[in-house]
Amino acid sequence: MLDQVVGHEPAVRLLRSHLTSPKPSYILHGPSGVGKRFTAASFFAELTCTGTKKAGCDCKPCHQTNAGTHPDLRLLTPDGQSYGIGQIQELTDDAKNYPSNAPYKMLVFDDAGVLTPNAANSLLKILEEAPPRTVFFFVLEDDSELISTIQSRSVAVKFSTLPHEAIVADLSRFSADNEKVQLCANLSAGSLSTAHGYLRGGDFGHRDEALNFLSEFPRKPYHQIISAINKVEKEKNTTTLFYLLRFLFADMLHISMGHEKRVANFDKVETLKRCREKLGDQVVFGVDELNKLHQRIPFIKATFPMHLKASLMKIRKGVRADHTPNV
Repeated sequence: MLDQVVGHEPAVRLLRSHLTSPKPSYILHGPSGVGKRFTAASFFAELTCTGTKKAGCDCKPCHQTNAGTHPDLRLLTPDGQSYGIGQIQELTDDAKNYPSNAPYKMLVFDDAGVLTPNAANSLLKILEEAPPRTVFFFVLEDDSELISTIQSRSVAVKFSTLPHEAIVADLSRFSADNEKVQLCANLSAGSLSTAHGYLRGGDFGHRDEALNFLSEFPRKPYHQIISAINKVEKEKNTTTLFYLLRFLFADMLHISMGHEKRVANFDKVETLKRCREKLGDQVVFGVDELNKLHQRIPFIKATFPMHLKASLMKIRKGVRADHTPNV
């Protein structure tokens, strides 16, 4: 239900206003992990609910939606690296059919930015005919990745990173450990799914690896740094490492300035102090370099690991220069 969507009041208000007469197509765009796909499913739940239309309703449509078994809700993911023409053609007949047992049928394309041109044009033909009881949701980070003709036929719904307070409030429903809740929210970068990942304990190992990486950074040869990035790239954890390094560098800067209360990783202050001593003045440069890289992410997605390597090489070069005695 839409009342379960955390921290996206403008998006919820817009979608609620469409419940009585949904448009054929919507684009939910914004940062990863903030609840776009969940919002799409919640919209469908409210469209089809035959009970209270509130959180916790256990009518048959709500039960099926929550279980992922509703025949009229299809949550789609790319077949491999992208949505190809074959995958879309398989959906064409289904999209034109009337719903099985609900007022509407909904097709949700997760990571819709990887639609191939042929697949996007095939979908466009369906949208132009606008099946009367079928609603399309395109979920992605950057709406400009969709062809302009799909954009013009869709209602755009923008999502943003979640405020710290909203994440804390949501996590507190699942844990009474306030210190852990605060730490998970600190490390979430505004992503609710990331915060829940930390709360479940599954991602703290990555933080320990990032801390170890930093502690060895001044004496690590270049080829070992490259190998470390190649390893996380192969494991598809490059983005996770980047955000952790960005937090850790920011924390070291807070420590340098005497602002320990602002440290996100407040349980690792002593370790961060030792890292800061090893990195010296390059902490400030590191913060600036990683912040610049963060601003460029939307434009360099395909080559992001290469750019992260280049940024770390710049920081490492500065550290090495600082540790080379003058002759």
